[in-house]
Amino acid sequence: LKAKHALALASAYEQQQNQAAAQVAYQAYLKTFPNDGQVAEIKQRLSTGIPPLLENLSGLFEKTKNDSLRRAEPKIVSEYVAAAEALALIAPQSDSVAVNLKQAANFTQHYLRDIPRALELYQWIVSEYKNTPEHEVALFTTAFVYDDEVEDIETARKYYEDFLAQYP
Repeated sequence: LKAKHALALASAYEQQQNQAAAQVAYQAYLKTFPNDGQVAEIKQRLSTGIPPLLENLSGLFEKTKNDSLRRAEPKIVSEYVAAAEALALIAPQSDSVAVNLKQAANFTQHYLRDIPRALELYQWIVSEYKNTPEHEVALFTTAFVYDDEVEDIETARKYYEDFLAQYP
């Protein structure tokens, strides 16, 4: 991803009034493109007192669990999912990208009930984060979702076989 695309993504989140994702996108931009010509301008756009990037994302994750009845607020979950995606797009080598993508996929599947998007997130981990503990979970969960939610046994079989081949 180029710097201008990272900034366009952050700007799009602002236009959608998703400030949480926009702030994470700007922080990821600063991490990935520290020598870009717009760094000073972007630093001014960040909220005063915003925590460091991964701490900010972790705080968003914690907000998703803020309901005493253990219900997730769809708006907060959507903000977290968008922020996790922004981090993965702009700073794919950052620490905890795979962890955040896995959690975003889980939220998308269980709270937002957007199965196609959840599968995209799980498959993102499967294809891009092979050397992480999240890869094993994402590969199995992809198979399970195709089996249980989508009821596509042939695609599920492919992922189950891949899982068993890689994790006997």
